[in-house]
Amino acid sequence: MASIIEKSPYRIEIEDMILDGVPDRVIAKNMKDNHGIKMNHVTIFNYRKNNLNLNAEAVKQYKRKKKIEEMQPHIDKRINEIEYCDTLITLAEAIELKVDLEAGITALDIKKLGLQAVKVKNDIMKDSAGSRIVVDNVEVSSDPKIRIRARDLVNQLAESTKEDNR
Repeated sequence: MASIIEKSPYRIEIEDMILDGVPDRVIAKNMKDNHGIKMNHVTIFNYRKNNLNLNAEAVKQYKRKKKIEEMQPHIDKRINEIEYCDTLITLAEAIELKVDLEAGITALDIKKLGLQAVKVKNDIMKDSAGSRIVVDNVEVSSDPKIRIRARDLVNQLAESTKEDNR
């Protein structure tokens, strides 16, 4: 249930006086003298205590700030992982891999590598609000030669990313 102060057209004025440190009895007298509103100083005290508890709000914000500070290294790590995936995706597009059947690189393999990079990025970001991209049935060939080539490509992309960041 809303208090008399919350219903009052002078709520902002009362809150400003409370925040300015005006004593509760002076606020009550001011409301009576200036606006003809009878208000008990205990009502103002209770409103100050329950609705404008600056100490409680300060403690709450302090705890929130400390929690964010504790989480920041983990947040930064996730941001770096997402940026790394972006870099890998960009580099994979820039390399313009060509189908090389003799080397065991098929068009499907190239598409799968790109989809895997997108899926990794999506997995990192899945906890955030917003749209999700779901990529199903992306598998690298069981052929060891193709798997080695895929791993080598990812390592090559990672190395070129490190060189670009230097």
